[in-house]
Amino acid sequence: MLQLLYHEGPSTRGIFRRSANFKTCKELKEKLNSGDNVQVDRESVFVAAAVITDFLRNIPDSVLSSDMHELWMEAVDKENRVHKIEAIKSLVNRLPEANLILLRHLFGVLHQIEQ
Repeated sequence: MLQLLYHEGPSTRGIFRRSANFKTCKELKEKLNSGDNVQVDRESVFVAAAVITDFLRNIPDSVLSSDMHELWMEAVDKENRVHKIEAIKSLVNRLPEANLILLRHLFGVLHQIEQ
């Protein structure tokens, strides 16, 4: 699904703002959760965006680790840019590998869409 967003997202206006069909999103989530082979390239880019957004919203302990919430807030509130970057890098290095992989791919897609 991230590949679909990577390729179709930049040319899709309001990709994360427009709502997708609830029933279609639910059906896609059920297929993905069942382990069925799903051809996501046949899905609407809006459905893919909605399903990914829902997935991110419902990750247990969150992608950035809810235990580190206060540390993230302190890091982004730092006024000195160098100190802010160092603090964020330090927190990123504490995340589980699976979270890092997801973040790398997600940020790659978001960067591509923003271009």
